[in-house]
Amino acid sequence: MNNLKSHLKRSRTLRTLGRTIKADINTLRSEGYRLWKSFARPGKIQNYLLSHEVKKLHLGAGPNIFEGWLNTDFDPQPDDVIFLDITEPLPFPDQTFDYIFSEHLIAQVPYKDAIFHLQECYRILKPGGKIRIATPDIQFLIDIYTAKDKTEIQKRYIQRIVDADYPEAGFYHATFVVNGCFLGWGVQFIYDAVILQDALRRAEFSQITRCAVKESTDSHLYNLEHHGTAISEEFNTLQTMVFEGSRLD
Repeated sequence: MNNLKSHLKRSRTLRTLGRTIKADINTLRSEGYRLWKSFARPGKIQNYLLSHEVKKLHLGAGPNIFEGWLNTDFDPQPDDVIFLDITEPLPFPDQTFDYIFSEHLIAQVPYKDAIFHLQECYRILKPGGKIRIATPDIQFLIDIYTAKDKTEIQKRYIQRIVDADYPEAGFYHATFVVNGCFLGWGVQFIYDAVILQDALRRAEFSQITRCAVKESTDSHLYNLEHHGTAISEEFNTLQTMVFEGSRLD
């Protein structure tokens, strides 16, 4: 019996060790891939800047590759996406870009890092340049949790989250949506309109305007949001707010 217990204990230890080693290997692969992409980055940046009159920076591109934009991501899977960590100084000279766009990215880093990032965005924008940010709105979570008479789209959203992430729940409740946001989306800080506008102003942006998803008076910033392809356009419109700001000096 003691031999059996000892064998089972060693087996559990080996399984745990195996999972740890596998996780470490995957981490090393990711770090190595990002390092390799970092070495290739200067040449790709230079090629882009030399070949485009209107210079546009796409942050957190993921699989959404925009033609005519310099597409970047922390985990750059496609070959034409360059590695970029928005918590670090952006690797561009002052006043380089005409446009900057990010979608569901700024909430992925702590508030302090986001403030620094917006200051960096301001630095690399040309005078007259514009930034567009799409991000989850915490007011959406407050509304969906507190509403006594929920709208049909709110009900469908709750059902989608529970069915996808909490199928064992057995009933639908907005609490699952709130938990899914903080635990499933990997967010560090969720903004509302007041806090995001303040963050943009603190970075010295002017003419800060709220826009509808995929809508803009500037053709370069029109129809950019793609998160709706993952969760449906109506759900993306429900949970996302979009702001644009300009550098005037």
